[in-house]
Amino acid sequence: MIWSLSILTALCGAGLFYLLNLTERNSQYLEALAASNQKNEDLISKLEKEHQSSTRAASFDSLTELYNRRLFVSLAQKSLAMAKRNKFSYALLFIDLDRFKKSMIRWATGWVICC
Repeated sequence: MIWSLSILTALCGAGLFYLLNLTERNSQYLEALAASNQKNEDLISKLEKEHQSSTRAASFDSLTELYNRRLFVSLAQKSLAMAKRNKFSYALLFIDLDRFKKSMIRWATGWVICC
């Protein structure tokens, strides 16, 4: 009887040791998972910033910070469609500057463009 109690006690001790070992491993896995989650969140925020930057670069002129032609045409089409739908009057003023790049270079070096 004492012999079976000592075996039972040893088995319970081994089971308890096994459970403690599992708990320690689970906490290590949870720590690794939290670190991985933080890295993923950092990467996602970096990707979102890059997406905003590339969207801006694809939609605006870097020199003038004005809409580029593609975005301008898209916004103009939407505005004209909305004006037609709501029966609003609309007008478009288009100014085409010849040799605009040379004018901007002169302006950047101190010349003033007068209209």
